[in-house]
Amino acid sequence: KFAMEDWALLSLRFELFLLVHSYTKDAQDPERVGIHESNLAFYYNKYFKKNFTVKFYGVESISAVVDMVEDAATIAQDSSVLETSLAEDTAFDQFVRLTEEQRRVRQKAIDD
Repeated sequence: KFAMEDWALLSLRFELFLLVHSYTKDAQDPERVGIHESNLAFYYNKYFKKNFTVKFYGVESISAVVDMVEDAATIAQDSSVLETSLAEDTAFDQFVRLTEEQRRVRQKAIDD
């Protein structure tokens, strides 16, 4: 029962996860702990060849977009760096499950 917004969030969830792990591998520098929030749109474009438009998600800031998929990626409060708690070898079906759980929560909130 996925709708367009569920597919968009699934894509965002997976792409931010990939971005965190790909950047870490590519940088190979212990001083570069990750992508700073202010550079997220640049690296998103660099890795995925598409613009990161926060207005597409109906919010005004990058942190608000990342909060939508906080089960897969977060912005660290102390360093403002994009992080993920998911292991590099996380299977794609886990992202589908996370998206489905979030869809059910949204649907329940609408129904109540």
